[in-house]
Amino acid sequence: TASYFKQVQRSIDPSQIGFLRFLLEGYDGMTTLSTIDRREGTILIRYANCFELQLFAILDSFDNSAHC
Repeated sequence: TASYFKQVQRSIDPSQIGFLRFLLEGYDGMTTLSTIDRREGTILIRYANCFELQLFAILDSFDNSAHC
């Protein structure tokens, strides 16, 4: 059977880690964000399957706004 929880690893601009953490914390209980390498901007996000669509919509939006 599939696990109820999933995880995704991403690299983002290291200066944006705190902002993304703050943004995701606003969705109480949706995710946990761990920093793997703060200098490289590598993060690990754990989330429940039921939040997958919302999480990736937020991450896509965050990725697009980070390039502006």
